[in-house]
Amino acid sequence: MSSETPEYQAARAYQDEKLARRYDHTRYKQDKKRQLRDKKTKQAILKAIRRLDGVEEVLDLPCGTGRFSRLLMDAGYEYTGCDISQQMIDVAIEKVGEAEKDRFVQANAEQLPFEDNSFDCVVCVRFLGRIPPGPRLTILKELHRVSRKYLLTATGYFQKSTPLNERIGRRFPDLFPKAAKKAQRHDELRRELTEAGWTDHFWLPYKSRGPISTTKMIGAFHKGEL
Repeated sequence: MSSETPEYQAARAYQDEKLARRYDHTRYKQDKKRQLRDKKTKQAILKAIRRLDGVEEVLDLPCGTGRFSRLLMDAGYEYTGCDISQQMIDVAIEKVGEAEKDRFVQANAEQLPFEDNSFDCVVCVRFLGRIPPGPRLTILKELHRVSRKYLLTATGYFQKSTPLNERIGRRFPDLFPKAAKKAQRHDELRRELTEAGWTDHFWLPYKSRGPISTTKMIGAFHKGEL
């Protein structure tokens, strides 16, 4: 490892070979519903990154088992995948082929081994919402440092509209603690993005859930001044 493994669960959970080997099946292939969600997410990521001007070099962090690796490579981007788990990276390399192994780097997201302004865009999916606020701000600043232009991210905390129970949760946190906590996390993440120097560029909706639920969003953020 490039540095000591952080103590929070998201940093430790996937450093297990058995988990890494079954991760894709459990998360994305177990049933038709999961497969469809995965397909929609990939389509949305590709659509969003193609809307960004001048993107050639892309950092995928965390790359995990290479969910987006071949997708971005085949789309013509100069791809680098980074993850704290070597076990997950090993699975990703098996997917894309041993000839591409140099595209992958094992590292702690809080201390990335890249020069300033190394990539045109950082793609960060299913990650920020799983990191505690303190380390998350550090990571967002690191992503700001290594990116020249953009951050593309997707998390359940970013939503096109706020459902009624979440609005009530903000107003009556004691009566609706679960909704209030979710709203609080959304607000915390938005504040941290601003503090780390990221400004909104555009939003792309995807993965609606039911007639009264929210639509998840991919957020594209532009690099500003710290």
